[in-house]
Amino acid sequence: MNKKLLIIISGIVSVLLILGIAILSFYQRSHNSGGLKTAEDVFSQQNKGKTVQDDKILMPVQGGSISINNVFKSAERTSSSNYLSYKISDGIEYTAGGGGDGFIITGSNSVSLSSLEQKFINLLGINNADACKLDVQEYVTASPTAPSFIRNSLSFCATDITSNEQLSVPAENVFYVKTKQGERIQVANFYKSAAKIGDGFVNIVNNKFFSIDYYPSFDTFYINSVSSDSKYFGDVASQAVVDLEKQLKISQAQLCSLPVLVVSGVKSPDAPTPVPLSSLVSCK
Repeated sequence: MNKKLLIIISGIVSVLLILGIAILSFYQRSHNSGGLKTAEDVFSQQNKGKTVQDDKILMPVQGGSISINNVFKSAERTSSSNYLSYKISDGIEYTAGGGGDGFIITGSNSVSLSSLEQKFINLLGINNADACKLDVQEYVTASPTAPSFIRNSLSFCATDITSNEQLSVPAENVFYVKTKQGERIQVANFYKSAAKIGDGFVNIVNNKFFSIDYYPSFDTFYINSVSSDSKYFGDVASQAVVDLEKQLKISQAQLCSLPVLVVSGVKSPDAPTPVPLSSLVSCK
């Protein structure tokens, strides 16, 4: 009798133990994710005409996910067969498709970008560390139809160099610039080795013969000749090509595809009659 009772009790304990483990496992899964839907769930539901009203969702990041405010439920949405865009706020968007997913922040200048970064963090309800895990691209509006790419991160995720406009150094070893045809090509991150970062420009090379500056707002490189004598332009351009190729780690053909202007004796994008590099150097 005692033996049978012991077997019954053991059986009940085993069942309770298994049930307890199952409940605990379910609770842990629910607790770890907060029972939250993912951004993919939100997009999928909206494709079906439904809007997820949850206050929090999970956003994928490298190595996992983070919890953010559901900024998509009230965002202005645009979609096509292979592209999805959300206008979260003025200057803050999210896009998916077309080669990548991520947030886009666009300001009128670096000061505006800084303000938008704080707004971005507040809207998502996250801290700086989590914000740096997200895919974010930043632009400034050189023109309403052609914003200039600045960096692949928020400014505080990279090392800052003090300057008049506090332009930040992108953290990556590579950088992307636009060609004259509007395509993006990869170059070495010249911000990191820049001689100076000034009021809206990056001074890449500076010697007694010429300097080379990059103006993000214009997506243009300027070779500034110390001499105002136009007969030296060819020599200046030839040497500058060699230096700029080394800085960007690209070929001369690639350099010729970029907007590069040679200016005489001044350091301003407003200089009169700058000369295209292709008129001084053989660009095939």
